[in-house]
Amino acid sequence: MSVFLPTAIAGNSRVLATFGASGELMGFFYPRLDYAQNVREAMVYVVIEGNGHRWQHWNFDHAMDRHQEYLPGSTILKTELHHGISGVHITVHDWVPLNTPFLFRRFDLENNSRDPVTVRLFHYFDLNLGEVAYRNAVRYLRGPSAIVQQWHEFCFAVAGDTFDEWQCGKASPDAFSNAKHAVERGSLSGQSLDIGDVNFSVGWTVHISPGEGAARHLCILPGKDEMDAVASLRRVRKKGFARCFDETLENQQECVSLAARSMRIGSLPADIGRAFRQAIQILPLLFDEQSGACLAAPEFDPCFVQSGGYGYCWPRDAAAAVLALAKVGQGAYAVPFFRWCCKSQSEEGYWHQRYWLSGDVGPSWCTPDTAIQIDQVGATVYAMTVYYQCLKGDTRADFFSHTWETIRRAADYLVSVVGESGLHGTAYDLWETFLGTFLYSNASVFAALKGASGIAVEHGKGEQSLRWSAVADSVKDACVSQFWDGHRFLRGRTETGEMDESADSSVLGGFVPFGMLDLEDPSERSMVESTLIAVRERLEVEVDGLHDASRGPGIRRHEHDSYAGGPPATVNTLWMAQALLTFAEWERASGVSGEGRAKVDLAVRYIRTALSRSTPCGLLPELMGGPDGAPYWAAPHAWCTGLLIECCLLLMRLDKK
Repeated sequence: MSVFLPTAIAGNSRVLATFGASGELMGFFYPRLDYAQNVREAMVYVVIEGNGHRWQHWNFDHAMDRHQEYLPGSTILKTELHHGISGVHITVHDWVPLNTPFLFRRFDLENNSRDPVTVRLFHYFDLNLGEVAYRNAVRYLRGPSAIVQQWHEFCFAVAGDTFDEWQCGKASPDAFSNAKHAVERGSLSGQSLDIGDVNFSVGWTVHISPGEGAARHLCILPGKDEMDAVASLRRVRKKGFARCFDETLENQQECVSLAARSMRIGSLPADIGRAFRQAIQILPLLFDEQSGACLAAPEFDPCFVQSGGYGYCWPRDAAAAVLALAKVGQGAYAVPFFRWCCKSQSEEGYWHQRYWLSGDVGPSWCTPDTAIQIDQVGATVYAMTVYYQCLKGDTRADFFSHTWETIRRAADYLVSVVGESGLHGTAYDLWETFLGTFLYSNASVFAALKGASGIAVEHGKGEQSLRWSAVADSVKDACVSQFWDGHRFLRGRTETGEMDESADSSVLGGFVPFGMLDLEDPSERSMVESTLIAVRERLEVEVDGLHDASRGPGIRRHEHDSYAGGPPATVNTLWMAQALLTFAEWERASGVSGEGRAKVDLAVRYIRTALSRSTPCGLLPELMGGPDGAPYWAAPHAWCTGLLIECCLLLMRLDKK
């Protein structure tokens, strides 16, 4: 299966839909956000007749000009398709209402020509329910004018305004009943049933006078069986498509309005403020309601053709995302996620590289029989302790009662992997590539043990507190004595003990987020400043914007990076911005003279570079490029989106002061 990069998503933590730049539906993840993808192909085909001419196109054909964005203050996706020759303009709105796993699509057709036109609007589907192509069944229900496809416990109803045409068929390229071929011929046969590897198409015929328009609606409704799905359809039709749209838009815009009133969003530059508002709405869509876990990014490479896949929960990435949401008043995602962490933790006290959202271990290459990623453990415990410190009263006590055993077990595990050198033993690095002991991973160990120590002493567990704190201090001492070369921090040591001098932006972790290096200490402050400069000197590259002629600085992950072609990374670029803003905030608060304004201005340039490499509708990817010339890679990326939120909060605090 080829790799197709989504540009947009819609969802509500119960379902996740992914879309291409022309509004093609790429994935419909249900009943969890990581399983099943359910969609192999789902796209629009139009036949336009007017003034003696006939045009036929898929929505992604070059004859169609396209534009995509979210409606302001919402996750309602708007995709515009313009056929310049005929003057027909199609606007597609996609949305998922609150608390239902339904996807709605509204097609607004406009005739901007001087002649009447007839538009035959088709929607083609090749659904692999449960990610299975075979043994599916599909049939047309004449009463409700709906197509129902079923495989085991998966059942999807596709309906909307009454269809003028339909065809159920087989997806095999040489099948006579193939509904995709029928669409391309411009006529559906009305075949009402098929079984096996199936597909289907539906269509409407619309006559539009010059300057006039028309609308058609479609909805995809999953259910446990045909009766359940059709019952959902009846409720939707009773409520009305327009009301479903209005309620969704009003609810989402009200949430953003509340956030704007509680924070100084207006103090942000306009472009960054828009991105911030979108980020606090998009990031929750990656959290699974059933489990509490968070996707790294919606899956787009399920066969691992160009990557190891993204549709899993990396505890480290999710921890960063959940802390960012908590800081903007969306702490409701934190407790379910941390309880998921408690359930998924191994008996030994560590977390694996990545998980299915159910808590089962996902396909991994950083495995215990070779080495795990220590930073998954350190970052998760660190996040737990940071969130704990934000709580008060009964909520604080309840969180402690549910997480203490998990924190204790993880802290003891971390102590066990710190050797006589003061550093953790052989592990995989942050990038899942190198084996050794690393500044970033050790900083995560330091932060986790210090955080756990603070909780322990608060609850009268003094002996544990002292032991964990002492080990944390030894880790810091070892990092400073062994990884500082007098000018910058090195990445770490290889598994054979040699110093690894390759420039690596993960050394930022010694400062942010883990706070191992203290700006109050002049020598450590100097180390941080020198390291920031060194990372910029060796890893900064100029990046062209995708949406305009802008150019700005981006940060690569590390030297000699070959993954996905080694492009600059949005994560690391925003990480640098976060470090600069954190430093500037400390300078302003402490009264220490420095280049605070210059740091803020540079951080804003990094943020704008990240925004310039987003998808057409503004979703932030992990990387600012990808294999085979891809313009971006893995969007929306949870960690990256969380970093943007953190940067915006820092900018607002700096403006306030």
